[in-house]
Amino acid sequence: MNDTRVKSFRDALERLTESLDATIRVERWDPADAVPEPLSRLAAELAARIELVRRLAAGAFSGSSGDVAKMNAMRVATERLTAAYGAYREVPEAAPPVDPRLAAMVLEEELGQVRAETAAWTA
Repeated sequence: MNDTRVKSFRDALERLTESLDATIRVERWDPADAVPEPLSRLAAELAARIELVRRLAAGAFSGSSGDVAKMNAMRVATERLTAAYGAYREVPEAAPPVDPRLAAMVLEEELGQVRAETAAWTA
């Protein structure tokens, strides 16, 4: 039987990917058009969602070997996503200057890869 902590972490990680995706979309939104409220809300929840997955990833975990493997896979995914987001946010301060579109593409690629790997922790 799966540990409830695995489900909690998985759900938090899925919500994080939703907020990261929304953040990228909002930042690309045409300023002349209003951002839809659901998209804006998801983007606004990003900081809290990052904090939650970081706390979940930092905690010690013991359990069945299958659950430990899932938690480790989600920890790695958390590290990759938060690092990609950190690089994306630091683009304006980067030296030499980095194209913000390239940083967004890197973050989107990482999001896509993490979503593709979710089978590792949902089975």
